[in-house]
Formats: sequence, C-alpha cells, structure tokens
Amino acid sequence: MEARLRCLQDHRSYGAPQKLKVRWSAVPQLTPLDIDTMKWTTSFALSSLFILLSTFDGVLALPMPPPGNQCMINYCPSYFAHFPPRGPRTKPTLSMPTRTNAQRLAGGLGPNPPIHRGLIGTPRQRWATSPSPSPVVPLNPKVTHCGVVRLTDSKTDSQIGYIGKISSSKGHLFVNESISEAVTVCFKLDKDSSTASSISIVLEDWNLKSDFPLFALIQGRVDKSSDIGLHSSNYLTLGGVEWPGSRPQSPPKLIVNSYSSYWDGFDRTAESSVWNINLTTGKLTVQWTNSDRSQPTTQLFTVGNVLYAGGDLDAFVTHHSRGAIPLQPSVPQMSFKHILFSVFPAWGHTRPFCILAARLVKEHADIIVTMIIGPSYLSLAQSEISAEFGDRVPDEIRRRVRFLSTIPPIQSGDFIGSMRALVETYATAYQALSQAKTISCAVEGTIFDAIPPPVVVILDFIALPQLQATRAISGRSVPIIAWVTGHMSSTTRWFLPESAGGIGDLGARIDAEVARTGSSPEEIGEKLYKQAVGRVVKVIGLPDMYDYEFFPQKLPFSVPISIFMKECDAEIVATSHAFENELLNTLQSGLPDWKKETYVVGPLLPSGYGITGQSVTGSDEIQAFLDEKFEKHGQNSVLLISFGSAFWTSAPEYLEEIVEVLIEKKFPFICSFASPIAKISPEMVQKVKSSSLGILQQWVPQQFILNHPATGWLLTHCGQSSVTEALAAGVPMIAWPFDADQPAAAARLAEELHVAFELVEVRTGETGMRPLLRNGRTAKGTREAVGLEFRKVIDDCRSEKGFEMRRNAENIKVKLLEAWKENGKSRQELSAFLDKYVYA
Repeated sequence: MEARLRCLQDHRSYGAPQKLKVRWSAVPQLTPLDIDTMKWTTSFALSSLFILLSTFDGVLALPMPPPGNQCMINYCPSYFAHFPPRGPRTKPTLSMPTRTNAQRLAGGLGPNPPIHRGLIGTPRQRWATSPSPSPVVPLNPKVTHCGVVRLTDSKTDSQIGYIGKISSSKGHLFVNESISEAVTVCFKLDKDSSTASSISIVLEDWNLKSDFPLFALIQGRVDKSSDIGLHSSNYLTLGGVEWPGSRPQSPPKLIVNSYSSYWDGFDRTAESSVWNINLTTGKLTVQWTNSDRSQPTTQLFTVGNVLYAGGDLDAFVTHHSRGAIPLQPSVPQMSFKHILFSVFPAWGHTRPFCILAARLVKEHADIIVTMIIGPSYLSLAQSEISAEFGDRVPDEIRRRVRFLSTIPPIQSGDFIGSMRALVETYATAYQALSQAKTISCAVEGTIFDAIPPPVVVILDFIALPQLQATRAISGRSVPIIAWVTGHMSSTTRWFLPESAGGIGDLGARIDAEVARTGSSPEEIGEKLYKQAVGRVVKVIGLPDMYDYEFFPQKLPFSVPISIFMKECDAEIVATSHAFENELLNTLQSGLPDWKKETYVVGPLLPSGYGITGQSVTGSDEIQAFLDEKFEKHGQNSVLLISFGSAFWTSAPEYLEEIVEVLIEKKFPFICSFASPIAKISPEMVQKVKSSSLGILQQWVPQQFILNHPATGWLLTHCGQSSVTEALAAGVPMIAWPFDADQPAAAARLAEELHVAFELVEVRTGETGMRPLLRNGRTAKGTREAVGLEFRKVIDDCRSEKGFEMRRNAENIKVKLLEAWKENGKSRQELSAFLDKYVYA
C-alpha cells in the first residue's frame, strides 16, 4: 500500500473485524533482533519504585465492558456527515433525520430533503426557495480523497501557508502558516478519475463543521449584488454553508452560512459546488456562477490573512484601498501520519495519553494513533477516549485511535510480570508496524489493519528496552520522544546534570562503580538511586531538601526500571505551566548541559473538566453518598482518601487512626483502596459502616468525586495525575507521600504553592524517621502522634487557613483551564511538536 496516497472506494470495507484463535501475535517473529538476547545498558539496573512517579496515580474508574474491535481504520473521514447544530449562538431546535445523507447515499438512497431554517438573529421572513432535486446516485463507485489546501502567491510562486481549521469570530476562513493547524478537506471523484469540475468539498475538521460543513463562496459584506466580473469591485468571502449547499453551475442562492451567522445575521447568497480539482497536479481552482448564469474568471486572494474571491483584483484594490495577495491553491494528496505510543502498564501513565490521542485524531484528520498498553487497561482506555470524543464524533475519527495489548491478561497486581512481558513483545510488534503490516491484540484477538509505518514513537521515559528495540529496527530515521507524566520539578532530579541540581549521568556512574568494586549493576544502581547521606538537594522549583527526604516510607516492593532521557530526541510532559512554570521555563530556554526540547501539553483532563460535572461511571452508591452529605453537611464537607492504584501504607494502624479522627470530628469521607497490597481490617469496615460518615470502595470515580460540590479535600500520595485533577477542580489537599516524585511534590504543594497540608507523623522506615530540612520536624513513629497531628489538620481545614488554601487552588484552576483554550499554551506547544516531528 502506498504511503503517500490514501483513498477508499465508497462501499469497500477495510479492516472488517477478524477473530483469531488464541495466539500471541499475528505478526512474524523478529529476525534481525532477538529480544531475549538483547543487551540492555546498565541504566536498566536501577532498582527502585521510580517507575511509580505518577505511574499508578489517579484512582481508576469502575471497570467498563471490554473493548470490541474498536481500532479498525477507515482511512478517509466521513463525507457530508450531518450532525445536530451547535455553536456559540443559539439556534432553533431542528428535527434531524435519523440517517445522515452519507449513510443514505451509501445505501443507494437519495439524500434527505433540505431543512430550511432562519438565520441566527432577529426573526425575519424566510426567502422562497425550492428544494433541490435528489441527485442520481452514480453507477460508478466514487472515491474519497482528502488533503490540506496549500496557498501560494500566484505572482511570486512562494508559499504563504494553508487554509486554517479555526475560523474568525465572523465565520471567515483564514490563512495559517502551520500545516498542523490546516483544515482537512475531503471530496469525491469517480473511480479512476483524476479531474473533476463543479464539485463540493467538505471542511472535515473545521471548528464550525457541525453547522457549516461545505466549503463555499459567500456574498461580500458591503456588496448589494453577488455578481463578480471584470471592472467590478464586488467580492466574495470564503466560509462554510449548511448541507446540501448549492447545485453545480447554478446561480447564487440564499443559504445559511458561517459569515452571516457569526457576523451580522444578514441574508446572503452563496455557492458551494464551485471547485475544480486536478489530482495529477494538485491544482485547485474555483468557478463562480453569476445570477445570469455567466461564469466570470474567479480569483482567490487574501487581505490580512482573510480569504476572499473576486472577478477583478485590481478593481477590488482600487475601490477598497486595501492590498491583496493573489492566490493559487493546491491540494497535495494526504499522507496519513502514524504515531505509536507505548507505555508502562500503569493507569497514571496511560490515562493522560488517552485524552491526548483523542484530541490528536479529532483535530487532525490525517493522524492515526496506535497505543500499546497493559491488558488490564483496555476497557478503561476505551471508556476514557469515548468520553473525550462525546456523542458527536463519527466512527471514522474514533477508529483512528487504535489501542491494543501485545500480551494476554496477567495476574492482577503483577506489575513486574506485565512490564517484562510488554518489553519482550514490543520489538516484534514494532517491527510489524514499521513494515506496514497487520498487528493483533493478544486480549481481544482483533486484527488491526496495515497502515503506514510510524513517523514518530512516543515511549514512557522509563522504557529503555523499548527505545533500544526501536533504534535497532529503525535507527535514527524515526524520532523517539520521551513521555513524562510525573511532577517535573521532582523527576528532573533523576536526569538533569549535577550543575542543575540533578544526579548527573547515572548510567556512567554505575558503570564506573561496577568496574571499581566488581559489584552487580543492580546493587550499584539501588545504592546510588536511594542514596541517603544527608546531602542537601537543590532543584529549580523545589524547596531545599535532604536527599533522604525523597524516601519517606518503608515500601513492600522494588521494581527494576530504566531511564532513557539522554537517548531520546525530545520530551513531552503532561504537567502544566500553571504550577511548574519556573522549572519548565528554564528547561525550555536551555541549560548548559541539557539541550532536550521540552513540550508541555498538560493538563490532559477531559474536556469540560472543572466546569461541568464528570461521569460517575456507574457508581450510584458514591453519587448518593455525596448528594446526601451535600444536603446534610454542605459544600466542601467531604474528604476523599486516595493513594492511587499501587501505593498503600505499611502502617495500616495510621490510616485507622485517621479514620477514627474523621468520625470523631464528624468529617464525611470516601476511602479508596485500589492498591493490590491494600489491607482493610474487618473492624475498620464495621466502624465506618456504623458511623454513616464514610464509605469504603476499592475503585472510585475520582474525577467525579473531585468535581462534586460536596467534596472539599483530597488526602493523597501526591502523584501527578491526582494533584492535577484536584487543582483543576479547585480542591486543596492533605499530602501523604510515599516515593518517586511524590515527596518533593508534597513539599512544593505545601511550602511554595500553599495548597496542601503535609503530614509528617505518618512517615515510616529508617529514612522516614529523620528530620526535614525545611522545618526540622521529625516523625515520632506512634499512632498517638498521627492522631494529634491529624486533628490539628482537620481543624485547620475548617479555619481561615484552609479557606486560603482553597482560594489558592481555585486560582491555579483558572490557569489550568486556560492551557487548552484556542490560543492556550499547551495547545501551542503541541502544535509546535507536530510541526517538527510529525509534519516536518
């Protein structure tokens, strides 16, 4: 299959689901690389929980049904898809047909009758118009072609940009210099035909497509007539019109259009079946038909990046005293861009990318995303992506996110087993994708279509073996981007040079110690990673801390991990400038010994998060509990206790003491025990039940709880996803950190951002019982001390100090919600990443 030209016959089915018998993979085994004998660098010898630096962060939603054949790919987006109206202004409620015109045409039927409605604005008399006759469905099959519209100065032959996917407030189409922000256009030609005249074009991913899907010329603002020609200064503006548009070579007709609807509400004529295309040259031309059916020469041009058309450019310039650039548009054939993502088997690392993947395919009609994730997260990923899409996104877009697992389900809680299995199967899967072959899901048995090889690979930044396998197969022809989900001010300590407060080249230090002492890399890595000699650590964006403060808890597990930041081409981080601005600005401006490009795309939360309520995901008991406590105790009265999906205290009596304090203080609470090592005593269960103040559940819908008006506080391990979800909901925190990025994040939240109380008495283990640099406090190591500290924290939550923390959290929430607006910082940085690594 050619990588540069993608087109579908209308009625041909690509990627029909095929079920396999139980098998490991539908792709051949590696020949140039045997993963079992591949040598990993000594960096992989680190033994720590660093993989969990937000890895198991965020409490999972309740389990959803397993995904079906969700990842089959139909290359070309829908054509003439018709959706219920939406937009920034209120429109009359319409009774929409149950089948879209595209569905009817595909089934051999004529289109639905046109729906006539008044333009937005004050009521007026509708124009008289006759419905267009149903076109004859051609006997020859049609082929859908898609691409972007490239704009060239027709005088100088220099490229000036593309037609952008975001309209102005007046409903205009604009010039945009970035191809990643170019609107995708789709049109149909007869099979085996390379030219066509008077065709309609769909603005596939235009922000106003739901109301105005057809690319059209619209009568100008000041012109009394829509006729253009030689010696006429009349002009037309480029925008969108509603379905079904105008008939080919017909005179102008009054059509509901984007310009009138978003500007002044005046009735205007428009034409949509005006485009001529030559696929061989890519040349796109336009032909307007005047009211007398004459067809004057029609020239596209731009004034101040707004797109227009007219019959005499010199007459327009003279009359309007405005400079204009004549344009020659072209439509290069669309080449689909395939992005591969592979992540450590943990929800805290997977969930943010689900949101990013959905936005990528929704806003870029030429992007396909393949996600290789842990088997236990397939249904959760399906739920997360579907929620981000909402109800209006068609299947053609949904299918461009393909999520699968290369391993069958593994015993619950076996993180090490899942990680090793994913490592062992990654190289085989990547080789198949790099050769544009099919690949199968080891859980569902679904075969995924062969698509173009990945143009960029995004790997969890702790996935060194996957990076090595990718390099062995593709060399440096495919960029590898590190996916960083942790608190950036904390994680940078592990890969920044010593001059910037980091620990330097840890791999080189391990090699040197192995050579000097003869010890194993595992032993040396464990020793260097968990170094706790009382050295003061100074990192940008963090309060000064002793090195042992990064390990405040005794943990029952340790996992071998690896970090490949030096070997990657760039990094994408899921944090936000809203609460890590100082460090992020330093990284992006460049450090003397660190030149990695950093793209900040957080927060990656569901659209509408912090503004609208989130899905309760089937937990009626949780919703009923919150509603009841809101009525009885009021707003911000409930505490959510959540340590993510992996962490749990090694001193369960401390948590029991906290629960007793909450009951004593009549402070309602919800406690999640999602970790596979979590233990809840029967006595605690009975005590909570009899109190009627609390609820215990293994999995809870954390985002729903945080956005419920009854919720006031989050007791958290300070994983990055939980912190982001809390701040984006305006909820302050009580910090109980365990390991990885969490201890430093807790210190920053409490000491610098003033949005959290940090618990000290809950610390355990040798390093946890040593004094803190910032306040000199030392944990006493008793249940009684935990109770005394927590009683004071609860009193502070209900005092002015707590109210101030809530105001601080609300201020950060406002900044977080700005990041993904039209010109938000995170949206701009994602666009810059796409321009360099996807569209370059």
